[in-house]
Order: sequence, then C-alpha cells, then structure tokens
Amino acid sequence: MMHLKNRYYYITLVSLFLVSSMNILFSLMIKFLVDSLMNQSISDFILYLILLVFSMIILLFFEFVQQFFSKKFINQMGEEVHKGIVDSLILDNGGAQDKMGYLSSISNDIETVKELYFENQLTVAQGIFSLILSIFAIFSLDFLTAIFVLIFSFLPIVIPYIFSKKLTSLQNNISETKAEYTGTLTDFLEGLTIIKNSKSVTKFREILLERYTQVSRRIEARNSLSAFGNTLIGLTFYATTVFILGIGGWQVLNGAVTVGSIVAIYSISSELVSPINQIAAGIGDMNSSKDILHGLMRNVALKQDEELLKDKDIKFFGLTIKNLIFKVNDGTNITYPENVGPIEHHKKYLIKGKNGSGKSTLLEIVIKNKESYSGLIEINGKPLETYGFYQIQHLIAYVPQKPYLFHDTYFNNITLYQTVNEEYLWSLIDIFGLRDRFPDRESLEESYGKGSDLSGGQVQKIGIIRALLQEKQVLFLDESFSAIDRQSSQSIQEYLLSMNELTLLHVSHQDSGLGYDGIIKLDNK
Repeated sequence: MMHLKNRYYYITLVSLFLVSSMNILFSLMIKFLVDSLMNQSISDFILYLILLVFSMIILLFFEFVQQFFSKKFINQMGEEVHKGIVDSLILDNGGAQDKMGYLSSISNDIETVKELYFENQLTVAQGIFSLILSIFAIFSLDFLTAIFVLIFSFLPIVIPYIFSKKLTSLQNNISETKAEYTGTLTDFLEGLTIIKNSKSVTKFREILLERYTQVSRRIEARNSLSAFGNTLIGLTFYATTVFILGIGGWQVLNGAVTVGSIVAIYSISSELVSPINQIAAGIGDMNSSKDILHGLMRNVALKQDEELLKDKDIKFFGLTIKNLIFKVNDGTNITYPENVGPIEHHKKYLIKGKNGSGKSTLLEIVIKNKESYSGLIEINGKPLETYGFYQIQHLIAYVPQKPYLFHDTYFNNITLYQTVNEEYLWSLIDIFGLRDRFPDRESLEESYGKGSDLSGGQVQKIGIIRALLQEKQVLFLDESFSAIDRQSSQSIQEYLLSMNELTLLHVSHQDSGLGYDGIIKLDNK
C-alpha cells in the first residue's frame, strides 16, 4: 500500500520509548522521596528531590522531540495518502470516475485517516512501551498488588472489540454521507444561477440542508457510541484505584511494603491503565478507519507497475472496429454498424449520426475512457485491450466539446506546462483567429478565472491548439467547433485537413464532409 517506515517514524518510536521510560523512572523517584520523608532523612529528601527535577527536565525534552517528529510523520502520511488519491485518479481509465467521491476523499477522508489511523498507530506504540515498562516496575514493588492491578487493567482491551464493528459501520456511513453532501453542494454552487431562476429554489435549499443534517446525525451517532465505550473504559481506571488503595493499604498495615511503594504503585498504575486504554481505543479507531484508508489507496502501486511495463512510444497505422456494442449504465445498449471504418493513418474522417447514436461514446471507447463494451477494436491489427491506458493517451489527442480551462495562466492552459516551439504556437494563434485576444506574450501570462472574458468559441480554439501542441499522431475532435463561427471553423478545418502526418476523426453535426477522406455514419441497428 505505502511505506510507513521512514526516519520520522523511527525517531518518534525511539522518543516514545524514552518518554515511557522517564515516566516510570519519575514514578519510582516518588517512592524514594516519600520513604525519605517517612524516615525523616533530610539529605535523602533533598537528593531525590533534585533527581526528580532532573528527570522531569529530561522527560519534557523527550516529550518535545516525540511530539515534533510525530506531527511530521502524520503530515507526511497525509501527503502520501493525497499522492495515492491523485495517482488513483490519474491511473483510473478515463473520465467515468466518481469525481465527487474523489473530492470527498481529498477534503474529508485524508484528515480522518490522519487522525484515526496514523495518529493512533503512534498512540498504540506508546501504549505498548508504557505497558511493558509499567508491568516490570509494578511487579518489582509488590507482587500481590501488581496481580490485582493487572487483572483489572486489562479489562479495557475487551471493550473496544464489542463496539468495533458498529463503529466501523458508522465511520463508513459518515464518509459516504459526506461524499453525498459534497456532491449536492457542488451541484448547488455550480447550478446556482439556474436554481435562483427556478420555482424550485426552496426545494434545492431543503435538499442541501437535509444532506448536511444527515452528516451531523451520523457523526452524533458515532460520537455517542464512542463516548459510551470510553465511559466503560474509564470505569476500569477507578476500579483499579480502589483495589490499589485497598490491597496496598492492607499490605502497608501488615508491614509487607512501605508507604512509598504504595504511592509509587498508584502513580505507575496510571502508566499501566492509561496505555491499556490507549491501546484499546487506538485499535478501535484504527479499525474504524482502515476501510477508508484502503479505499483511498486502491491498487495504486499495481496500476503504476502495469503502466510502467508498457512502451508508450507506438506508431499508428490503422484502426478497425467491428460488431461494437456499448453497454449503457441504465441497461440499454448502443449498437454500432457491423464495420466502422477502417480508419487509415494520415487520413481525415468525419463522424456523423443522430443524437444518441454513440458518436462521442465511440471516441471515448477508443481512448479507453469507457470499457463496458463487446466487439472488436484493433489498433495496428492488435486488440485495444493489449495496449495500456497511457499508450493510447500518448497516441491520441482528444478534444471534448467543452474543453476545461484551469485556474492558471493562458500560456500554461495552452501548453499544459510542456516546452513548446513558440513560433509554432504563435502561428496557431494566428490561424485560429486568437491574435486579437492574445496579441503578445504578456497577454498569455494573464490568469484565467472567474470573470474571464473568453467566449465559448475561444475556449474551443484553445482546446484544439493545445491538442495540436501535444504533437500526437491522431486527433479526436468531439463537436469541438460547435461554438466557433462558420468562417473560423472552415479555415481551421482547412488547416487540419492539410496536416499530412495527422490522422483525424471529427464528430460533427454541422459539417458536410467536404475535403475529408471519408464520412462514417453511425445509424443504430
């Protein structure tokens, strides 16, 4: 899944061990201090008081080191989880991902996993160190009292397992409900203009408020169950205190142990009970968040390995599509003609068909954005399945009807952070009629964002330009001229049709097909 063992992790573990050791030593110092008072030895009292202060300073130093590096470790794990989410998003084939689910993961689940899994991982480690050291220390002071303390102290380990399954279910419900709320909120914000203009504005408001209320109710349910479990765990602490005072006091009255020993046992018992509580509660929280962590990191390494094994540099010689049927999520099918194409390299094709005939879907299948199909798709005579996702992405440039522009400079939006031939870039800007909007390099350094003055046609032009700058062998255009005026559309298409080394598939309702090498008509059977 990911490498949890790093230098911050090991430094934190060493610091936790030293903090636990100093806590026990501090408690043992109290024994000698109390016994010196009972013996009325001023010199011993001053000596142990000085040692107590000295051990306290060392304890605080190790405590600072432990907290400093534990935060570094937890934050680094948060970065690893975030990296895993991004890698999953990139390596998942195509555009059918649940984007709202990823948004929820990034905004909500990372912090949940950091708090409930990685932080508790360190808490459990600290509890184990303190538990082992406390057992040795308490047995060295009085065997009989130690037996009773241990029996009561280990009861909290059972309690979290009673609630573990229910807490895990509640935590998963919280994550799912947050994802639903995030999706509803995103829809609400993006569609706010439509919502305000509709007669259903009150209904949209009610739905949004109800989704948030559902999140709150599930969090309340988890917190209530957790509070009940923690109360039962706390009960064992008070019971242990009563046993120490009762049995230990009886031992003092019988002369078996000193008063200092009982005081030290009482002090160390907190180092015994507390770690058991930490271990029990920590294991419960880790189990409740484990499913979320595994969901965030699903098969990233495996996908990366599969992609790295494939050679991305392949040459395109032809595309064949036969007996293709695409299975739509609603249970219906899109059935294509028995033969689509063949598509030859360096040729230009116009794809036409009625609404619902699967024109856009066909392009997305070929670029591996959609996979639920039957039939034969071959590139260079080899089945599409034999090619890796990124092999196809390096081969084919795809421009959707509504290209997305990032909140960045226009230059970065056009180049996608790649080094490009700027002379070629400016020639494309001229050919596509964007020189009035971008007269110089300074204008390209302006940032795109809310309030930007680009028209829909200008956005489509930028989408096609940046696809051409990728210099791929095949170009797919999906209604990419729908917002461009007729004159500009004609001149741009003439340029594309003149590119001898480019294979072009253009989905369009408007164009007649003049100048194309072939017209592919998609009429459902």
